[in-house]
Amino acid sequence: MADTRALRTTVTVLDKVVMVAAVVAGLMLAAQALTVTLDALLRGVATPLRWGSEVSTYLLLGEALLAAPYALRKGEHFRVTLLVERWSAGVQRHLTLALSLLAAAFLLVFAWQSADLALTSLDRDLRAPTLLHTPLVIPQMLLPVSAVLMVLALIAQNIDAFLTGSAGTTGEPSDEGLPEALPGV
Repeated sequence: MADTRALRTTVTVLDKVVMVAAVVAGLMLAAQALTVTLDALLRGVATPLRWGSEVSTYLLLGEALLAAPYALRKGEHFRVTLLVERWSAGVQRHLTLALSLLAAAFLLVFAWQSADLALTSLDRDLRAPTLLHTPLVIPQMLLPVSAVLMVLALIAQNIDAFLTGSAGTTGEPSDEGLPEALPGV
């Protein structure tokens, strides 16, 4: 009983972390919409924003990377389940866990390598060859952050599967810590 409560608390905490990332992604989407709208309006009246396209591109990258863990937890991230679904429920549980561990290992290596890339860019003061000369560490740090968030979402998903006894192939979470949609969206 206490172990189950601790696991449910862990899932709730992980879901809250994933939700914070999703809210940040939503704010980035609003900022991107504002930037693109302002750029379009100014293009018709005066000169367009010279930095609008660059900023919109970085925001789009952030939106996609920070919203992906939320999509995974809601069961809306793409999955290839053709081979997994051919097995019995017991085999599906073990296979799904093994595949989740493999995905987590890949994501952790990706996080490590992308963090190394970002830190190298920071150390060398590498900047985008654009109008804003954006330090490359800023967009590059989204990669390891997103990878770690995906690992946390995978952990929560597997705990859910363990607690419910399901195979976890649908990706459907318990919904305890996640709303159907972001507030106000």
